Amino acid sequence: MIDPTGPPVIAGTGGLRKMRCGKGNVSKRDGYRVCYVYIEDYKTVLLVILYAKNELDTIPESHKPGIRQAIVRIKLRLESSPIRFGRRNG
Repeated sequence: MIDPTGPPVIAGTGGLRKMRCGKGNVSKRDGYRVCYVYIEDYKTVLLVILYAKNELDTIPESHKPGIRQAIVRIKLRLESSPIRFGRRNG
């Protein structure tokens, strides 16, 4: 991934980003959606959701609070971890 901050953040998710990927002979537009969170302080990209466009058009509003809570927990866990991969000290 060249620029993890490039794809747009999905509103109401606390930082989830969505990018398109093709599948087989299908275009990106009709292929997969890869949803991830980029935690810049740790230079970390975490896959959250992967789905085919023909199975789900967009993430339902009812799922967004749970996704947001999961991202908050992940960030808190990283902050409390004694190992700081990619984080600058000081």
